[in-house]
Amino acid sequence: MIPFFDSKVMIYIQWAPSGQTVNKEYCVEVLREFRKRFSSQKASAKYLTEMGIKTVLHPPYSPDLAPCDFWLSPKLKDNLRGSRFETTEEMKEAVTRVVDTFTLEDIQGAFQKLLERYNKRIAAGREYFEGD
Repeated sequence: MIPFFDSKVMIYIQWAPSGQTVNKEYCVEVLREFRKRFSSQKASAKYLTEMGIKTVLHPPYSPDLAPCDFWLSPKLKDNLRGSRFETTEEMKEAVTRVVDTFTLEDIQGAFQKLLERYNKRIAAGREYFEGD
């Protein structure tokens, strides 16, 4: 599962095919497809600029600054703990049901937590840290 979301809503979820290794090459392919699919919608750089949203450089994989690692995965685990699925499709449906329950406040809270983590990273001399 490779999710794309902005500060208000989950925009898109790309489900990796069974057996697919989610590596750099696959992620680049997914990002290219995402850009093609959403180039004229909110996910474009033009939209970010028009809305006055500043972009920042993101270090290579950094779990302390990845909302999927510090926010989304724990939420999914909490909601799906103990669940068993007979098929991949059942799992996708269950994840989608959980994602559909996220409120604006939930998603904005994740972005607030990201801002706090960026500030903590800067205060720590840009060193990796774990936890809040």
